[in-house]
Amino acid sequence: MSWNRLCLEIDVRLDGELILRERFDQSGESLGALAALSGSGPAACSPTPSSFHPPPIGSAVAPPVSALHGDGLWVGVSALRRGGWSLKFVARDAVRLRQALRDARKILVPHFPQLACDPRKL
Repeated sequence: MSWNRLCLEIDVRLDGELILRERFDQSGESLGALAALSGSGPAACSPTPSSFHPPPIGSAVAPPVSALHGDGLWVGVSALRRGGWSLKFVARDAVRLRQALRDARKILVPHFPQLACDPRKL
């Protein structure tokens, strides 16, 4: 079965204040065209992890996470209003995405030791 539209919405609040609002609403046709434009085709993957931590830590990790960009991976790092960072990944396929997430975790582990756990056991 194929789908016609993908609509994702997320609001994140900190102490009642809106610090992140994302809306993604695309037709299957539009997403197919975007995947073709990026060269990734129908296997493209795009999670949106967000991390919330003080800006000094984010300032230390944003450049190395951004440096992962390339070779079938598109990376975006955005500062949130009240500290924290939103990380965006678009990968040509699930294999490239898994590697990118492993690489990002390695960058973040010195600041968040809990990320050193095996994600398959979470």
